[in-house]
Amino acid sequence: MRTATHLLQRALWYLRLALRHQPRSRPEGLWRVRHLRHHATGKGGQLLWEGCRIAYADGDALFQQLNEIFVHGTYDFRCANKNPRIIDCGAHVGCAVRRWRQTFPGARITAIEADSAIAAL
Repeated sequence: MRTATHLLQRALWYLRLALRHQPRSRPEGLWRVRHLRHHATGKGGQLLWEGCRIAYADGDALFQQLNEIFVHGTYDFRCANKNPRIIDCGAHVGCAVRRWRQTFPGARITAIEADSAIAAL
């Protein structure tokens, strides 16, 4: 049985989502993306993620990328150079680039996306 606190928290999340407020934390941002995954699969739109607006073509694909990159750290790596050269072939909507910008602010990053419709996003 859900507690009153949990139900209130969910109601506040829905309210902030409806009002398009910035998520207060990464878990809340990921919850929004999970919500989007169920309601926007195959649909495009925009999402506010950690202060940056992300345009996407498919809600499910965006959820999977944000979960892998930001939550599980799949693309994280260690580098002795504080300003590495990174080439992202298959950049999609740039989620990995955002993560690398957080990790290596001075990195030189080239992002390539072959699908022109997604690259335009």
